[in-house]
Parts: sequence; C-alpha cells; structure tokens
Amino acid sequence: MPRAEKFLLACILVFSLVLSCGDNGIESANSPPNAPSNPSPADGALNQPIDVNLSWECSDPNGDDLIYNIYFGNSSMPPLLQSGQTANTYDPGTLQMGTT
Repeated sequence: MPRAEKFLLACILVFSLVLSCGDNGIESANSPPNAPSNPSPADGALNQPIDVNLSWECSDPNGDDLIYNIYFGNSSMPPLLQSGQTANTYDPGTLQMGTT
C-alpha cells in the first residue's frame, strides 16, 4: 500500500474514533431543580394579613418546567393541599388570626 493511502486511511480511522467519542445522541443526566427561595411572606414574618398569598422563586438548571406539590398547615406534617401545580404562588384562602 502506498504511503499516501496509508496516511489517508490513518486519518479516516482517527476521524472515526473522534466521532465515536462524542455523546452519540445520548442526553446527559437531568439535574434536580434548585431549592425554592425568597418565600413571601418571609419565614417568621409577623403581622401579615389573613388573606395573604404565598409565593416563592425556583428554577431548574436544565430549564425544565417545574411542578409543585403544596403542603400547608400549622402541624409539623401539613397535609397535601395541591398537587401538580405549575404556578409559584398559592392562595391558602382566609387564614385564622393569631396563628403561625
């Protein structure tokens, strides 16, 4: 085999190996969303109206849509009130005076 053909064959082989080391169309692992932050009202806020709406900020490093499950109450294990919510706000209705 002439030298030029060997060189061309070696270049094709190297090019093929470089292509095979790519991602091959396989998506990278999906990262979990960032933890919610900046709740409103803030944790421990005092003197809030009894008709306050709750809101928070959250993002996903992959840009995925976020879905929330809303647990709300004054116990250490509050009940699930809303499942599959896409908005980052929640209206708990009229709250009781003097509760935290």
